Amino acid sequence: MDLEWKNVDIELINKNKSSCDEYVRCITNANGFLKSGSICAIIGPIGSGKTTLIKALVGIIPSGSRTNGEIFVNGMTRYYYNWLSCIGYVDENDYIYENLTVLEFLRYSASLRLKYQDADLYEIDSISEDILKKLGISDISDSKIHILSPIQKRLILIANELVTIPRILFIDDILKEMDDNTASNLFNYMKYLSIYHNVTVIFTIDRPTSKIFALSSHITLLSDSHTVYFGKTKKAEKYFEYYGLKKPESATFPEFISEILETKNKYSEIKAHQNSLNKIINNVKTNPVPEKMLFSNENGTKICKSLSLWDISIIANRQCKMYVTYKKTFVFLFLFGFIYLILFKYIFIFMNKDYFGDKLINIYSLVKNYVTDQSVHRFIDLIKIHSSQISKIIQNSVVLQPMGILFAFLLIPSSNIFYFEHQMVKKESVMATYSIGSYYIATFFSELFFYFPYCFAIQILSGLFFSKKLGWGFHIFLIFGLYAYLPVFLFFGSFIKRTGIRYLIISFLALFWITPPFMYSILRNLYTKKQNLLGLVFLVISALFPPLHYNAFCVALAYKTDSYKSRFLEKNPSVKELSDRFAEYLYSYLFDSMNIWYIVLFFFITSTIYIYFTIYALKKLLTPEHRFKLSK
Repeated sequence: MDLEWKNVDIELINKNKSSCDEYVRCITNANGFLKSGSICAIIGPIGSGKTTLIKALVGIIPSGSRTNGEIFVNGMTRYYYNWLSCIGYVDENDYIYENLTVLEFLRYSASLRLKYQDADLYEIDSISEDILKKLGISDISDSKIHILSPIQKRLILIANELVTIPRILFIDDILKEMDDNTASNLFNYMKYLSIYHNVTVIFTIDRPTSKIFALSSHITLLSDSHTVYFGKTKKAEKYFEYYGLKKPESATFPEFISEILETKNKYSEIKAHQNSLNKIINNVKTNPVPEKMLFSNENGTKICKSLSLWDISIIANRQCKMYVTYKKTFVFLFLFGFIYLILFKYIFIFMNKDYFGDKLINIYSLVKNYVTDQSVHRFIDLIKIHSSQISKIIQNSVVLQPMGILFAFLLIPSSNIFYFEHQMVKKESVMATYSIGSYYIATFFSELFFYFPYCFAIQILSGLFFSKKLGWGFHIFLIFGLYAYLPVFLFFGSFIKRTGIRYLIISFLALFWITPPFMYSILRNLYTKKQNLLGLVFLVISALFPPLHYNAFCVALAYKTDSYKSRFLEKNPSVKELSDRFAEYLYSYLFDSMNIWYIVLFFFITSTIYIYFTIYALKKLLTPEHRFKLSK
C-alpha cells in the first residue's frame, strides 16, 4: 500500500494565553512518498511537529485546526472505513485495560477489530502468541497487565496493533520506555514485517541510533515545523554535505543531524548551521500550494457505525471479565445482605399492626388538610375506624418505599464505569472499532450482570426471613428495578468527571426518588393553592427522573392488587369506591386523575430521554477528531 502526502500545512489553535496569535504553525508544506514495505523514521526535536504529522497521516486532527494539502493511498483519496481497517496506530499514551491478562487483551481486540465471528479463538491466540514471541515477551502472555513494567505494556500495545494484520503501522514515540536491547529486538521485527509481509512502518523518534538509521529505508527530518529532508536514508548524508553540513569525525551522522535539527531553537548562536538549515528549508519547497486549494478548519468526517450484536457481546464480556471477580462479589454480597436484613428488620417493627395503624391515621390526617375532595375526606375518616383492615391493604405499598434507598446507593458505583475506561475506549474509537451505541448497550448489560447476584441474594433472604410479609409487588420491584435506575446513573457518569461531585449529586437526588408519591401530591395541591410557581417548577424537575415514576408505578400497582384481593373492601363497596378515589389522588403527583398508565408512559419517556442524552454525551467524550480531507 503506497502512501503519499503533498503540500501538508497544519495550524493548531494556540492555547498559550501569553501569545496573541490565534493559531500556531506545526507543519509547513510537508511532502513525502512511501511504497509498500518501506520503513520511515520521522525525526526531529521536541516541538518540531513529529506527532502532528504522524497523526495527520493517520487521520487525526484536533477540531478547529487549519489544514491544507492532500494525502493519497495508492494514488487515491483516503476513504475512512477502508483506510482505518488496514492500518495500525500506536500513540504516545500507554492507556490499556490493566485488569486483563495479555492474551485476553489481544483476543478481545482482535475479535472487535477483525470481526472474527466464525474464527476459532485458538487461531487468534496462536497469532497473538507468535507476535509476543517475536517481540520477546511470550513469557508474560498469561500475566495480568497491571503487574507488568512500562516497557512490557508498550510492547503489548504494539502487539495489539499487529494482531489486526495492518498494511501500514504508525508508531508515535517508538522508543518510549525502551532500553537498547528491547529497541533492537523491536526494530529487527519491524524489518522482518517490511520484508516478508510488505508492511509499511512509519514511526517518530527524537534521537535515532545508527542502527535505527540503518534499518530505516526512508527518513523525514523536521525542524520547527519545516521538512528539512525527506528521502532515502542512505542519501541523507551526502544531501547535507552538499549544503555544507558535514559531520565531524568524532560523531555519527544520526548524532550530528539531531544537533543540526535543534539549531533553530537551541543553537541559534551557530550562524553557519542556522543559515545552512534555512537554505535547505527554502529549497525543500518544491511543491507550491495551488491557489484553488483552501484551508479547512472542519472535522467533517462523521464515522457512523451501526449497532452490532457481535460488538455488544464482546464488549460486555470484556467488562465482566475486568470488573466481576469472586472476591469482590462475595464481599459486596455479605455487606449488602447485612444492610438489607437490618433495614427490613426495623421496617417490619414499624409495620406492627397497631403501631402502623396509628401512624397511618396521623399521616393521612395530614393529607386531609390540603385536599378539598370530600370523598377523600370521608375515606380518611374511615381509616380511623377501620385502621387494622385498611393497613393490610396499604402495607405492601409502604414496604416498597425503602427499596428505592437500596437501589439508589447500590448502583452509585455504576456512575464510574465510563471514566474508568474512557481513555481506552477513545483509543479504540480512533480505529472505528465499534459504535458508541454498541458500547453503551454493552455497558448497560454488563452492569446488569454485575448486580444480578445482589438482587438474587435479596430474593433468597426475603424468602428465608420475610416470606409471609412481602407481596409479589416487592419481587416485581426487584426484577425490573435495575432497568429503571441504571440509565440515570450512567447518564451522570457520562459527563460529570469528579467522582466526589457525582456521588454527592446522586445521593442528594436519591432522597427525592424515594419520597412517597403522596408527598408530591400534597405538595402539588399546596403549591397550586398558594400559586407557588417555584414549587411547581420543582415538582416538574423531580418528575424528570425515571426512578420516581418507577417507584410510583410499583407502589400504585401493589395497592391496586391488594385492594382487589381485600375481602373487607369486597364486602363494603362504598368503602372500596372511596378507597379507589383516595388512591387515585395519592398517585396524581403531576396532575389530577393521574392513573397508572400515565405513570408507565412518563417512565418510558424519561428513560428514553436519559438513554439518548447519555449516548450523546458519550459521543462528545469518546469520539476522536478524524479529518481525512485536509483541504476544502
